[in-house]
Amino acid sequence: MIRDLKYPEDARKVIDALHVGLRYDASIAVLGQGCSQLAVGDKPDFSSAPVRASGVEDDKAVRRDAVGLLSRFSFISMVSRYENHARLLLLQRRFLEEVRDPARRIGPEQMWNVIRRVNCEMRQGPVIVTSQYLVEHPSAALRARMRWLEGTYKVRNCLAHRLGMVEMIDVKPPRVPIESVKDIDTLKAIWLKVKLFVDGREVNIPYRQGPEQGQGEVKFDEYEREWKIGEVIHITPQDCQNVAISLSFLGNQVLAEFEQEMNSMLAKPAAQVQVQSSPRTQASRNQTSEPAGPSSPRSEQLETHFADFEFKRSADVGVRLPTGHQWVCNASLPSWPRILDTGLLEHLPSIYLCERHAAESGLQW
Repeated sequence: MIRDLKYPEDARKVIDALHVGLRYDASIAVLGQGCSQLAVGDKPDFSSAPVRASGVEDDKAVRRDAVGLLSRFSFISMVSRYENHARLLLLQRRFLEEVRDPARRIGPEQMWNVIRRVNCEMRQGPVIVTSQYLVEHPSAALRARMRWLEGTYKVRNCLAHRLGMVEMIDVKPPRVPIESVKDIDTLKAIWLKVKLFVDGREVNIPYRQGPEQGQGEVKFDEYEREWKIGEVIHITPQDCQNVAISLSFLGNQVLAEFEQEMNSMLAKPAAQVQVQSSPRTQASRNQTSEPAGPSSPRSEQLETHFADFEFKRSADVGVRLPTGHQWVCNASLPSWPRILDTGLLEHLPSIYLCERHAAESGLQW
């Protein structure tokens, strides 16, 4: 049984779960160093597994390889967590597209169709899901960060399916035949790397402070790893920390752009009704309409405004929106009373206003 969706609360629960999971997996990688130093007895420990396929020598090998082994498990799990994060957000998007009106309910067959569609779309991989399905109009910054996701996803597949041994399938660009692969092609991955600067000079981490106290600054730079065909990928605990940070940043940005598109979509029905009722109206920044006659509504009411500011529920002041956006000024539409009656406001975490209406309402920005 699937409970009712609450937007945006459920979307924010998804990102919270991603952060918790990434921190958990990053801790697994750090645990490897401690496990490698555990002592092994003369006999295998039968208490946890009465029937075993291994013995003392295997226990020693596991402890010896624990750093790389747990880092590999950590890396694989972190990418899987991001995939699950994207799937849950995409499921919410498809559900919202299906219902539009929060008062509307759909039956089991329609819900099953939504789930089936999401499962088919997820087979396209996290890059396409993120940049085409989950966010249909990604920003330049989000498109640039798809390089993180693409390379990290390839490394995960190699670690999970080929024990880290790079093969032709790993270096093959997307949507090209494997026959096009050359022996000079490589697997590349990019993620963030933490850098520490003290008094403007980069220092090693961990940093041991000298007698004179300096001013420290933490920065994040893109860091590239590269492997040739036939090489084995070795992932370190520090790699896992960097990947966890990178996927956290990526998840935050995806959620922000996801909410922008969802908020715009949920506000569209009222705007579309107004536009359809007045064929003369055109939505633009400097909108004008034909002069209204004595029995016609004021031209001001025929406008579909675009907002200049975003006012969040918990904020005291508004934030100016970027130039060139197309976000509807939802709080000044003539149909706003009807929006309140439908309860749509519960699904809008922000109110969008043009400068004139914000000034008339006495709001600050």
